[in-house]
Amino acid sequence: MDSFHLFRQKAKTEGLKQLGSNAPPDEYCVGVLYDDKTPVNANAKKDLMWFKCKLDTTAASILKAYESGVALPQKLALRCDSYILQPTDTIAKLNPNLDKVILIEAVTLTGSKPSNNTSQRGPLQTRSENDVMIKTETGTPVKQASPSLNSIAHALPYQLLPPPGIDRRRLVTVMDLICKYEGTSKNALTEHKLIYGELMLLFTMVDFIHEKLAQLRDNQGASFTSFNVADRQSILDQWLALTPEVCQWYQKRAVLFIDSPSIENGSATQEMIRFKNENAGFYAFFFSTKDKYNAHISTYGTDEAFLMRHTEWREMSHRKIAFWVRNGRNLRYTPIAIQANGQQAMDNQVAAAAFTEHKTSRSSNQSVSKPNDLEPEPSEQFSLQSLFTDCTPELLEAGVKHGVDLLERLKEPMRRVVPDLDAAEWLKSIENLQKQAAQPKTIVGVVGNTGAGKSSVINAMLDEERLVPTNCMRACTAVVTEISYNHEEIPYRAEIEFISEKDWEKELEVLFSDLLDSNGNISREASNQDSEAGVAYAKIKAVYPKYTHEMLQKTTAEKLLKHPAVQDVLGGKRAIAESNPAEFYKHLQSYVDSKEKTTSAHEKNKSTIEYWPLIKVVRIYVKAAALSTGAVIVDLPGVHDSNAARARVAEGYMKQCTGLWIVAPITRAVDDKAAKSLLGETFKRQLKMDGGFDSVTFICSKTDDISILEAQESLGLEQEMGGLWAKSDEYNSEIKKHKKRLDELKETKAEYTTVVDEIDEQIEKWEALKDDIDDGKTVYAPRDKSSKKRKRGGNSNASGTPSGTPQKKQRSSDSDLDSDYTNRDNEDEAYSEEDESETQGEPLSIDAIEEKLSELKTTKKEGRRQRQEIEAEMKVVRKQITELNEVDAKVQAEMRHIAISGRNEYSRGAIQQDFASGIRELDHELAEETDASSFNPDVDVRDYDKVAQSLPVFCVSSRAYQKLQGRFQKEANVPGFQTIEETEVPQLQAHCKKLTEASREANSRRFLNNLDQLLNSLRLLASSDSLQVTDKQKATRAAIVESTYNQLDKASSRILLQPMLL
Repeated sequence: MDSFHLFRQKAKTEGLKQLGSNAPPDEYCVGVLYDDKTPVNANAKKDLMWFKCKLDTTAASILKAYESGVALPQKLALRCDSYILQPTDTIAKLNPNLDKVILIEAVTLTGSKPSNNTSQRGPLQTRSENDVMIKTETGTPVKQASPSLNSIAHALPYQLLPPPGIDRRRLVTVMDLICKYEGTSKNALTEHKLIYGELMLLFTMVDFIHEKLAQLRDNQGASFTSFNVADRQSILDQWLALTPEVCQWYQKRAVLFIDSPSIENGSATQEMIRFKNENAGFYAFFFSTKDKYNAHISTYGTDEAFLMRHTEWREMSHRKIAFWVRNGRNLRYTPIAIQANGQQAMDNQVAAAAFTEHKTSRSSNQSVSKPNDLEPEPSEQFSLQSLFTDCTPELLEAGVKHGVDLLERLKEPMRRVVPDLDAAEWLKSIENLQKQAAQPKTIVGVVGNTGAGKSSVINAMLDEERLVPTNCMRACTAVVTEISYNHEEIPYRAEIEFISEKDWEKELEVLFSDLLDSNGNISREASNQDSEAGVAYAKIKAVYPKYTHEMLQKTTAEKLLKHPAVQDVLGGKRAIAESNPAEFYKHLQSYVDSKEKTTSAHEKNKSTIEYWPLIKVVRIYVKAAALSTGAVIVDLPGVHDSNAARARVAEGYMKQCTGLWIVAPITRAVDDKAAKSLLGETFKRQLKMDGGFDSVTFICSKTDDISILEAQESLGLEQEMGGLWAKSDEYNSEIKKHKKRLDELKETKAEYTTVVDEIDEQIEKWEALKDDIDDGKTVYAPRDKSSKKRKRGGNSNASGTPSGTPQKKQRSSDSDLDSDYTNRDNEDEAYSEEDESETQGEPLSIDAIEEKLSELKTTKKEGRRQRQEIEAEMKVVRKQITELNEVDAKVQAEMRHIAISGRNEYSRGAIQQDFASGIRELDHELAEETDASSFNPDVDVRDYDKVAQSLPVFCVSSRAYQKLQGRFQKEANVPGFQTIEETEVPQLQAHCKKLTEASREANSRRFLNNLDQLLNSLRLLASSDSLQVTDKQKATRAAIVESTYNQLDKASSRILLQPMLL
């Protein structure tokens, strides 16, 4: 049998299933093969759109329903047995033998009219891409380019701003009429003439409303039922308030869906109806795959990313497009007045009748209904457990959400049938079952010694710069902190629970016994913070800051217990709610912070009470993605707290822990044998009891804290890093040369500066002489002070400046200059008698003075030019040094990356082996305790290599992750990390989510199983003859149960189908 006949046989079998065994005799099933498929490559179960028809149903109504379902801008025809159907052809004409199943092909037309001149299925034609001639309002034809991924501004004049003065409310009226007249012969655009710009804005309005409705539906998620009048009115108001610039932006999106030839041919109204169907379906698809769009935005930008989603939409199979068009039905534009009057939306007219639920009578011979949407018959084999076999936790949870919604809907009809059923008991069962749907908590305990970086790791994993206190010393180590996902609107919340009065009284008695010596005085050890007396003193002083040594010696625990400020919080709770993380952190610190770390005497002497010794547990709620699946991070301080209440809380959390995270700095994690040493006696007992070795996770923190040389030597990385060291040495050698040259240039510049300053002084003197000669005075050449000294053998050049290279002379401070002038004055006095005996030389002429000034100014100009050249060269040298430093920094970062990666892998393996060794010791202890006589230490009870490999070890750098995420703005960059994945924080976040999968899956399956049992019980009860009820009452009960089953079946199928469609 060839593929064509095999396809027909399978398709007819499927059609009979669609028709059902209880179909009326005059009802037939028509299957239309999607126009992008052929019988050779089609799937008989998936690639046919099925319709229930009567014998007088026409081909035109079937084609209209098919086009409404696919909603693409293409010209189609129907073909049956190689014959192109005419609009008036009926099912009776196509089916003379009265077969119950008729198969038809949808084909794309290559011309303007259908043709019967070929018996072959024509090739699929390229869909319209707006490559048409558009007439603008001025009548000038403009050739439009096809949409391109290179630019979304692809179709002038679409990219022009909407014409000014358009009445948008009038456009709403026109669109309402288009919807109202849909399926009739009336045309709204003949009643309201629109210019081209108004028509484009009309399409843009519909696109805007579809997008906003889809966004609203997506935000509501599983809780969505339908849109109300207020929803649509709010979005319409947003549209009316848009600026022309924003309208232009939406218009560029809308034109991607417009079939321009239809508008040119005078079919704008029909094109709007098609546009409405496709556009609403697209946005249903768009928001179901919005993660792809968001991922593309960072690389391509918003316009390019949108075009990519549109291209993917148009390239999808028509079966998938039809699915999303059907999915987007409730997104389509609906006149608000019609919705307010309670009428059906206009998309339930004849053209879209194929996609509405079968709620109307079958009396109309021309009606076309789609059996896929009929209420399915009750299935005795229906089982939620079998339906969700091998599903992911996410799909199971989606099924649970639909189950909870259906149970809520079931309550109302159950209340109405109280006389027939013991409804109170059933309603109670429903409510109890709904409670079981709550997301289970997965407790993850985090332990680590002081300074391990535990709080920093938690902050990074939560994607918060500062949330968990990281520097509150004794307070941080004393308070149990529970961190859960925040499901409320305010993003940051906390609840602080205080210990009871009885617990504080007991602790005070313990603290006083540690603090006071045998004579009732404060112990000398109280000054030692690490001693028991020091710890006791710190706690008491934190809560009672005004009490001195003498006061503490004279008081009692009973008196301290009655303090008003303490009584105000004991046994109570305090709530914190903030939108700003900095304010939230500050508010939280006021409760859990300790003043021990302050150095200011003023701060230490403050008399404000500290609450941390009185806190039982702090619960923080934050919108962290890592916690969104139910993980609860518990920062455990330990179980040796002197406060019994906190110790009990810590022990209680440890018993509930699904996972145990051990945090240790990577610099100490291996050498200190932390994997074994942190398995204290409490953890050992727990591991012995439940054998939960696979619940332990080890986190090596502070991986950015590394010495490259030490890592190279200890890890044997000489060969791998040798070339990089050579490069670094070469760069450093060049840097030293450039720095030496820079120092030389600085000295030379200083010399030129000194020379120029001296010339300035001489110019002032010669200009004063010129002024004197202009006043008629006789002037003589000034004697330079240095020339008097040079009488003993010194020489000077004609300009009065030193000959040769400028002297290395530094500028003096004011005091140095005063001293220098005083000395020179003394020298002048010493030589005064000699000067009097000497002749003053020839008087100077004005020409000699001007010549001298010209010479000095030329020398000064040359000095400045030389200094500018030096400054330019210094700038070049500094730039070269900066560039070399940057290149060397990259080499250093690469070496750090190699060293960090090498140390991470070594530490990971060493810790895993160390952990396996610790587990082996536990096994030996347990075996010896169980039966010491037969204990053999040489016999292993398990494969410890597998134990080692099973331990998850994450080597994380919180600082590097926070910096790469744009936080810690005031801190320096952390070299050695190029991507956030190298910090291993994202892997830890994924690990946190994965820990929740087992409990989520188990809880979901438990709920679905109980839901299945409840509905089956109701079904059995509804069909039972043991109750004295009428047939009508029995039918009512059965209808309630079957309706719930059918809705649940539909919802489950949609959940399971969606991943396949994507």
